[in-house]
Amino acid sequence: MLIIRMEKHLSDMAHGDLALMEYAICNIISEVMHNHFHIWHTRDVHDYIVVLVSMKHSTTMSYSRSETPQTLLEQYAAQIQTNVQLYLKGAISISVSNWGKFPHEIGELYERTVMSMRKRMGQVQGLFVTASDETDANPLHTIRSLYQPPTLISLLEAGRFEDVEQKIEHIFEELLHSNEHHDIAESTFEVYFAIAGAFAYIIHKNGKQISSLIPAESYRYFQAPSYSTAQQLQDWSMRTLHYIRDDAEQELRDNHSTIVRSVKSFVDLHLAGDVSLPAIADHVHLHPVYLSKVYKAETGEALTAYVYRLRMEKAAYHLRTSTAKVFEIAELVGYNNTAYFIRVFKKFYDLTPQEYRENLPV
Repeated sequence: MLIIRMEKHLSDMAHGDLALMEYAICNIISEVMHNHFHIWHTRDVHDYIVVLVSMKHSTTMSYSRSETPQTLLEQYAAQIQTNVQLYLKGAISISVSNWGKFPHEIGELYERTVMSMRKRMGQVQGLFVTASDETDANPLHTIRSLYQPPTLISLLEAGRFEDVEQKIEHIFEELLHSNEHHDIAESTFEVYFAIAGAFAYIIHKNGKQISSLIPAESYRYFQAPSYSTAQQLQDWSMRTLHYIRDDAEQELRDNHSTIVRSVKSFVDLHLAGDVSLPAIADHVHLHPVYLSKVYKAETGEALTAYVYRLRMEKAAYHLRTSTAKVFEIAELVGYNNTAYFIRVFKKFYDLTPQEYRENLPV
C-alpha cells in the first residue's frame, strides 16, 4: 500500500482542480508501475491518495535477483515522487507499507501507513517513508470497532440501545483479543474515554446532569477511571448504558402520558367542532399515524374509538340532564347530520336517542 499526501501548492487547490491533480498523479502511478503491479487507487477522508498494489504473477521473474518486491515497490514510489515534481510542479509525500494479505490485512496496513505519515507531519515536505523506517516492531493495537460506523454516539442519539450494547460487547471482545500480542493497558484507557465521552454527551444532550442520572458508585468513573480490569470497565459500561436507557424510556412514557392528556383535553373542549385525527395531530404537533400509535400504546384504545365513545357518552349525558332536542344534542357533540347521529347512537347504545330518553327512570 502507498499513502500519498499532496503538499502545499497541490493541496491548496480548489476542489475541482484537486480532483484533476489526483487524476494526473494516479496516471503517473499507472505509467510507472504497470509493468509489474496491478493498481487500485482512491482518496480517503484525509484527502490522502491510497494506492493498493498487487504483483503481476506473469512478471514476478522479470526483475533481477537482487531486487525484491519491496525494494522494487520503493524504487517505483521514489520515481513517482520525482515525476510528480517534474511534470506537475508540486511535491508529494509517500509512505510505503509492508506487504499484507488481501483482504483481511488491508485495515491494519492502512492504519499503520497513515500513522507513519502522521508521525512526520510538520517535517520537510516531500517526505519518502518506508516500512523499514519504522522502529516500533510491536505497535499498539487499534480498537477499530470503537470508531467504525455507526458510532456509539450516533446509536445513542437514535435510541438504539440494543445495538449500543452489542457494539460495546464487540469493542471489549476486540480489546481482550488484542491482549494476545499487546499490552492492553493503554488501549483500555482509549476505550474508557471513548465510552465515557459518548455517555456524557448523550446525557448532557438530553438536558440532564450525569450526577443526577447515574448512581454514586458509577458516577465516580466519570470523575476518574476507577477500573482495575477490562472486565470491570465493561461491567460499568453496561450498567451505565442501562441507567441511560431506563431514563430515556421513562421520559418517553412521561412524554406519552403528557400527549394523551393533551389529546383528551383538546377533544373534550372541541367536541362540537373538528376533532378529526389530523386536527388533533396538528394540535399536539405530531404526525397522525405516530399519534395514533402512541395513543393506542398508552391507553389500549384507538384514538378514533375514544372520540366516538366520548361523543356518545356526552350525548347520553345531555339526553339525561336536559330537555334539548335531538338535533341540538347532535350538534353539541359534533354531528351536523341528525339522521346519521341517530344511527351511530343506536349502534352504540342499542337504542335511538328518543328511546334512550324515554327509558330513563322517572
